[in-house]
Amino acid sequence: MSLKYPVTWRLRECMQAAKIDTVTELHNRIKAIAPDAIKYAQLAWIVESPPARLNLQTLAVLTIVLGCRPGDILDPRPDDMAPTEEDASKKKQKRP
Repeated sequence: MSLKYPVTWRLRECMQAAKIDTVTELHNRIKAIAPDAIKYAQLAWIVESPPARLNLQTLAVLTIVLGCRPGDILDPRPDDMAPTEEDASKKKQKRP
């Protein structure tokens, strides 16, 4: 399923940063915190591609297990639309 508003999905990168190498390992850590948060098959699917919908509890558990923030896992802009340094400097200039 393609997303109407594509996102940059970085779950695999967050797993690597947390030194989690497999979906099985990630699933086991999730089950230790919230046994019913997500099924293995669903997790395996979302590791590779962004889900069309994501349960807030699942997102919260992912951030806890991976030691990250929701914005580390997903960015509502695709990489080619990510803010540039020029955008950041313009934003700073607008602040009072």
